[in-house]
Amino acid sequence: MPPVADPTLWASSGGLIGLIIFALFFMLYVFIKALNTILDKSRDELARVMDLHAKERDDWGKIVDSRQAETNLAIKAMATALNKIAIRHRADDLLNDE
Repeated sequence: MPPVADPTLWASSGGLIGLIIFALFFMLYVFIKALNTILDKSRDELARVMDLHAKERDDWGKIVDSRQAETNLAIKAMATALNKIAIRHRADDLLNDE
């Protein structure tokens, strides 16, 4: 144990005030250690959640791509049908104008 961490050093040099200062430093040390432990656990949990979210976004992207492909096919089919209708109406208009 380093000499600074020895409470008798603080008590002999500063009496009661020395012990109080030592206790405050010790509490600060314990608090920082506990905080580091908590933050390490939080970092691990955050990394796990971010990995899960990345996988979920990848799944969403695949779903969106498949839906977009289906929508594109439906739009092409509608455009083809509308084009055929427009061609028929133009032919009818040409026949009726004569």
